[in-house]
Amino acid sequence: LHVGHVVHGDFRVGESVECHVDRSRRVPIENNHTATHLLNFALRKALGEHVDQKGSLVGPERLRFDFSHTGPVTSEQASQIERTVSEQIERNLTVYAQPAELSAAKRINGLRAVFGETYPDPMRVVAIGQPVMDLTASPEAAMWRELSVEFCGGTHAPSTGRLSVFALVGEEAVAKGVRRVTALTGEHASRAVKAAEELRGRLQHAETLSDEALGRALLEISQAVDQAVIPMPRKAALRHDISLLQERVKAAAKAAGAVKRDAAVRDAKALSASASTANEQVIVGVVDAGDDRQALQAAVKTVTDTCPRAAVMLLSVVEPASGEPGKVAVVAAVPGGLQAKLKAGDWLREATAILGGKGGGKADAAQGGGTDTTKVKDAIAAARAGALKAIM
Repeated sequence: LHVGHVVHGDFRVGESVECHVDRSRRVPIENNHTATHLLNFALRKALGEHVDQKGSLVGPERLRFDFSHTGPVTSEQASQIERTVSEQIERNLTVYAQPAELSAAKRINGLRAVFGETYPDPMRVVAIGQPVMDLTASPEAAMWRELSVEFCGGTHAPSTGRLSVFALVGEEAVAKGVRRVTALTGEHASRAVKAAEELRGRLQHAETLSDEALGRALLEISQAVDQAVIPMPRKAALRHDISLLQERVKAAAKAAGAVKRDAAVRDAKALSASASTANEQVIVGVVDAGDDRQALQAAVKTVTDTCPRAAVMLLSVVEPASGEPGKVAVVAAVPGGLQAKLKAGDWLREATAILGGKGGGKADAAQGGGTDTTKVKDAIAAARAGALKAIM
């Protein structure tokens, strides 16, 4: 049955009509329909005999297949499914389609049909790799289970080789006990494979970067992988390799943090020694903690442990570089004996405002920061003067 819309002219009963199939659209649909049969066959081999078709969609750009299964398709199973379909494509098997007596066709070993569907007699059988008449001649033969055999009235590729490339690109749940996979063939599948190879190249280049640059690159690549339409096994492999490199970044950050903490604590000890000798109640200074907030907090603790009755504010400065803005991290601590006159949160906010930033906290502790590294001396002077005025 052909259904269309008249856009000019008209039809009259008895006239001859010449119909032309849009081959540019039909060929990829044929390929995707044949791939759907191969996918159905491969799913049963990879997941088990319980797999039954629950629905499908065949279009010129992709195919979609719903089936019964209790859990997600793993990356290993996806690889097996892709491999099974690709092997059938490489063998360039002939696709046979022929009507057969329904009772005989139903006895074909390994036949796939939609559960609950009512089929006419005779019914068209599509067998990939073996003539239908051979199957109906000895329907119980065990070898037929190694073939894709289905009841089907649709259009197909003449042979599997025309599908060229197959890629399983998506899997999800659509209902309880029902999963959905999405796949591509031909040029669309080739583009998916190429996109995966490009992402692999980006990841290999990222491995050569410094640990700091690697962290930024991995974030971008990870987002690209999540959004990319690429074969499932390749996506899983990329995510695995990204996670390994992220461990490298974490380990490097941990080591760098330890170095920063050591440097900050060393600076803090020098400040503590000087302040302790002078019996200072307000200690404000700069330590080398980079942009590591934990290192800066460790430095503050070092000072407060040595001078427990002093109000402490420490700053760590990262100068602007390579187009990146500067940063000033600030942490403050006020002992209980001074909190009635000086609140850490209020004290810190005054300093960070001078640095073009903000911060806050409670009476005993606060943290914040700013971006104007040229105002560090002004912030230190204001913080020291403000605290001394408050506690006197």
